Amino acid sequence: MAKKCDKRGKIELGKKSEEAVATWLRGRGYIVLVRNFRCRFGEIDIVARKGDVMHVVEVRSRKVGNAGVDKVEGEIVQAISRVKLRRIRMTAMVFMNSHGYGSIDVNVLIAAVSWYNPRRFRVRIVSVW
Repeated sequence: MAKKCDKRGKIELGKKSEEAVATWLRGRGYIVLVRNFRCRFGEIDIVARKGDVMHVVEVRSRKVGNAGVDKVEGEIVQAISRVKLRRIRMTAMVFMNSHGYGSIDVNVLIAAVSWYNPRRFRVRIVSVW
């Protein structure tokens, strides 16, 4: 039973983190176009546009606890494998081509969300492609 509750908690944290990142992006002038885009290659958490650049965002989150926010954010970014990045890129290309954005520059971002408590968090964006 504990594992089921654990999984449910992770799903809720993931949804809460995606919403926090979408709000964070909007507050900085990004236009959030799509959330949770899926195709046969994978899923993109958020697709946003700012100016002439499309931003594909993979959202990852952790509870900070006693580890310290910098350590947690580093672990979040390092936890994304090359295979996952390749799937994100392929999924991004499917999105771009299927929505008529084939000629726009694409930037893949990792949004590391560090939760201090249920109401306090920090978002760090890292460009990976």
